[in-house]
Amino acid sequence: MKENLSFLHPYWHRFEQISPTYHVTIGIIMVFTTIGAIAGNGLVIWCFISFRSLRTSSNVFIINLSVANLMMSLIDFPLLIIASFHHDWPFGKTVCEAYATLTGLSGLVTINSLTVIAVDRYCAIVIRVKSPNPAPKWKTYKATLVIWTYALFWSISPVVGWSQYQLEGVRTTCSFDYLTRDAATISFIVAIATFEFVIPVIIIILAYCKIVAAMIVRRRNLSLTKKSENSSLNYRLQRYRVRAEFRTAFIIIGLVCLFVVSWLPYTVTAMLSLFGDRTLINPYLTSVAGLIAKTSTVFNPIVYAIIHPKFKSKIKCMLFRQDSLNSGPRSKLNSRISSNKFSSSGFGQQPMDFDMK
Repeated sequence: MKENLSFLHPYWHRFEQISPTYHVTIGIIMVFTTIGAIAGNGLVIWCFISFRSLRTSSNVFIINLSVANLMMSLIDFPLLIIASFHHDWPFGKTVCEAYATLTGLSGLVTINSLTVIAVDRYCAIVIRVKSPNPAPKWKTYKATLVIWTYALFWSISPVVGWSQYQLEGVRTTCSFDYLTRDAATISFIVAIATFEFVIPVIIIILAYCKIVAAMIVRRRNLSLTKKSENSSLNYRLQRYRVRAEFRTAFIIIGLVCLFVVSWLPYTVTAMLSLFGDRTLINPYLTSVAGLIAKTSTVFNPIVYAIIHPKFKSKIKCMLFRQDSLNSGPRSKLNSRISSNKFSSSGFGQQPMDFDMK
């Protein structure tokens, strides 16, 4: 469409038109991606709403990830599918900007949520911040509001004049302008890459290094305690808590690795186009990098809803109408553990263990 040329960077004009077969292939992939993302994230949110035991302050941050992913899969993905089968962007510049804004918002909410989770777990496990009274839930929701507001600031900036959103070379998707080498574009890309990718990833890595180190020390101390208190309930409670902390930590580490692997190709592509050899950039490269980033919306719920024991048990309960696993000796031990949990640093009432069972 000729009207699309107004928000297509001149750099892309040198490339031949993308093969219709490629467009159809992307469209088919995105159909399955959309179905998986909506089903997976929708199921996690449904479980959170349906089961009171999951509606903890700690789990709000996990649900925040699903809400962001579901938003993108419900709004952005259908537009990409239509454009792919149309072999061009048929919606105009305004929808292009809205599409790019929502895509950016979803990704930024995800990394912000993972950062807050890492900091909260660090405070709860390493610093062992304790409070005589449970932290009110409004603090969790306040933190969630800050996450969305901060992400919205960055995602809306190109719309109001700090850089801009443009149609990408494949001409079926829109994103940040990473080709114009002017002060506004360079400053925006460097700033968003620094404050919404590099710094959060560094914080997360440092936090979880400290967390894993602290849990290793705790497990070693627990093994020494075992010699004199092997039969005590306190020992069993501590052992179960340490195991739960380990499992939860590695689930969140898996989420972080998934996010970095998903978005790193796109980040590298943007940096390469601004500061490196631009001739290496082509429509197929940017399209594949963007596609990899979008598939993270499917794998996120798999990591924490299928691998996560409690979400997994609740999903089975909902899908197969099984009785909730709330009886037996193990459940009694879980109950004692829940009643002895120490408070988090201020966001939630639990130390971000997500009630592992």
